[in-house]
Amino acid sequence: MGLSPSEYQMNLHLANASSILLHSTQSIGEIAAECGFCDSTHFIKNSRLRYGVTPGQFRKQFWGQSAGRY
Repeated sequence: MGLSPSEYQMNLHLANASSILLHSTQSIGEIAAECGFCDSTHFIKNSRLRYGVTPGQFRKQFWGQSAGRY
């Protein structure tokens, strides 16, 4: 796959978190804990590295494009 096991795992965590961001009203901290991040800071840092935006910015940018608001 061209990724180390830790990179692959991080991609899975971020993909899961992204889905939750778009389909729930949970806080960033709750999503971070649910998706296996040690804290929200770790989640925010890795989200910014992967997507170029923070989870909050990601949610604001794509909320209206998701399947629906919850």
